[in-house]
This record gives sequence, structure tokens and C-alpha cells, in this order.
Amino acid sequence: MACKPKALILVHSFVRRFQLFLDQGVDHRTVPGLNLSSVDIHFVGIGGRTVSKLFAYDLEYVRALQPEIIILEIGCNDLCETGVCPETVGSNVESLVSTLHKVCQAAFIVVCQTIHRTTLPSHCPDYDSSVDILNNYLEVVLEPLSFAEFWHHKGLRQPNVPILRRDGVHLNDHGNYALYRSYRGAILFAIQHI
Repeated sequence: MACKPKALILVHSFVRRFQLFLDQGVDHRTVPGLNLSSVDIHFVGIGGRTVSKLFAYDLEYVRALQPEIIILEIGCNDLCETGVCPETVGSNVESLVSTLHKVCQAAFIVVCQTIHRTTLPSHCPDYDSSVDILNNYLEVVLEPLSFAEFWHHKGLRQPNVPILRRDGVHLNDHGNYALYRSYRGAILFAIQHI
């Protein structure tokens, strides 16, 4: 019997909080492992992760795990750094995707859209505009890569219910359920491309 493909959902606090949401069984519609028994799913979510920190601290873990699929949540913390422009963040994400494919041997990488916030960092009042530029940039630069996909989180783009916690940054239970459905869809999409 062949081994199940591994999927790694990586990297910032959304992932950690999402795993907690799953583990605690907050929503009866969710199932640990995203109800995908044919895939071995791993989570790594570290608050404050940026592209440079992922390069510095996480590549060895990814290389050791050898996931065929990587779902990448990255960019929002980079956009909060003083003086950074979204095109630079996008270029760094593009380099990361190539590294994950070439060096870590990931067969397919899904880069998730960065979502807007309702609480903006004081040093970054144009955060939501930067999010739009970053998402547009990534959609364009990833499009020609056969091993990557830019992923729009359905249910988080133009939600009809509040999706953020009071902090205006992290997802509430409605947002995490939308993320559950989105991650599940992203993995099913990636499976078709490996």
C-alpha cells in the first residue's frame, strides 16, 4: 500500500489558532485532519512569522518532513514591518515558493491570500491597500509556475458574517470554519497537481 501524501499547513498564528479550533471541536461541522483520510496533514503555526524568519528557522523542519503539498499562510506580518513595500514582500514570497519546491522538494505549494484587518498597525495605516497590492502581485507572479497556486479563501474575501475576533486581526469561529473549508479545498486542488 502506498504512503499517504503529506500536506503541511504553514506558518503564522492563523495556523496555530486554526489547529486549536480543530482540536477543541468548536464547530460540529469540522473533523480533525480536515476530513481528508487520504492525506497526512501537519500544522506549523508560529506567531509573528515572516518570510525571512521562515527561511531562517523553518526550512530544516520542512526538509525533514518532506511534504508533497505545502499550504502557505504568509505575508501579513511582513506587511506590518515599518517601511516595507508589498511588492518586496511578494518577491520574497515568490523566492520562498521556489525554495520550497527546489530545496525542500515540495511537489505543489499553495500560497493563501492575505486578508484585510479591521485593526490596523499604527505605523502601517495603509495595511489593507498593501494587502490588495500583495495579493494581486502574487496572483500574477505565481500564475506561470506549474508547481504553485495563489489561493483565494472563499468565505474570507467578502464575508457575509463577521470573521475577525475583537482584536481585528485573528479569525473568530466563523472565520476559522471558512478557513477549514478553504484549506480543505486547497489540499484537494493540490492533490490533483501532484
